[in-house]
This record gives sequence, C-alpha cells and structure tokens, in this order.
Amino acid sequence: MELEHIILKKEQGIAKIILNRPEIMNALDLKTFKEIEEAIGDIASDASIRAVIITGAGRSFCSGINLTAFDALSKLNQHDMEDVVRNAQRAINSVENLEKPVIAAINGYAMGAGLDLALVCDFRIASEKAQFGERYINPDYARSSDGEF
Repeated sequence: MELEHIILKKEQGIAKIILNRPEIMNALDLKTFKEIEEAIGDIASDASIRAVIITGAGRSFCSGINLTAFDALSKLNQHDMEDVVRNAQRAINSVENLEKPVIAAINGYAMGAGLDLALVCDFRIASEKAQFGERYINPDYARSSDGEF
C-alpha cells in the first residue's frame, strides 16, 4: 500500500495513523480520505493489531477539508458531487465501524471534518494546546450576503 498523505506504523499490537501534511495543518482531501480508508482496511484484517491511534503531524490534528483542493468540486454536477461526499463519508465510517478501539490523539487544531474524524473515534485525548471547532454551527456561516439562507 503506497501512502503519501498519511503514515501507518504498526508495532507491539498498536497501529498508528499519522495525518502527514503539517504544511497545511493536515487538511483532508480526496486522496487523504482514500488512504485513511485503505489503512483502516489493512488494520481491520491484521489480527495482531489490538488498538489504533490517529494523530496529526506538526501542530495540528486536522484543520478540516482542504478548501483549496476542493475548489474544483464547485464545478461538479450533482451526481459526481454525491460520489465525492459518499467516498469521504465511507472513510469516516470505516474509522467509526472498526471493531478495534480507536483513539484520537489531538495535538492541536481539530476543525470541521477534522473534528468529525476525532468524534468518530472511540476515545479522544487532547493536549492542552488542542482547539476544537465546527464552522457550520455558526448561523452567519450559512447566511448569504443579502442576509438570506
């Protein structure tokens, strides 16, 4: 399994998934979602692994969706966009449905989809520097420039 955006380490019965894009605070894109799903599939089939830790490299757990990479999505038709969302959700579901305990080791920002990833883990351990946020809970986020939703 060739991984570019995450690191998968296995030792002494523990698998560690490290989101490894510290230059963009481990923001998620389609490739990262795919790699997470592949890593979880590998872990699920490895009887020697008893638990999983998910963390981020650098100063952030995960800053959420990489909006720059997802800019191209605005040009997709509805059917293709639904496929993209389904693929991202499948990766998140693979973490949630893994029949081994998953620990989110939150070392900094956990924002948006990054917080969602942390929340589907069975346990969350946060450093004193951890910060959490979901932008969509702010009603002004969904409001257009003319004040209408």
